[in-house]
Amino acid sequence: MLSLSIFLSVLWQLESSCRLHPPSNGDCVGPLQIKRVFVDEVNRLIGRRVYEYEDRKSLWKSKRIVGSWIGQRFPGATEVDVYKIALEYTAGPTGARNPRAEEREYANRAVVLYQAIKRGGEWKR
Repeated sequence: MLSLSIFLSVLWQLESSCRLHPPSNGDCVGPLQIKRVFVDEVNRLIGRRVYEYEDRKSLWKSKRIVGSWIGQRFPGATEVDVYKIALEYTAGPTGARNPRAEEREYANRAVVLYQAIKRGGEWKR
């Protein structure tokens, strides 16, 4: 079974080095660097508007947004799915079909970090 808590910590590390208020990167906002289109997609998957664009700035709400996305897109996800989920998170559903080298590297780093945190090992904040 995928540990959502560990996976979200991995994304936080990869996206903003665990900063609560990182600078925005274009349309990417907040600790998990979420785009507006991602919020729209999560609301579409849920079937109603649950999240607002402003929610991207809060770590807690960002984790809820991404957690909802994972639950809708990858029901029953296991640790084997870490690479696939991270790849789609960074590249989008279309980009994940033919990912660029940096997107594959991001997904590989997600797997390594996930495993390190799960083992209780050290990881850089």
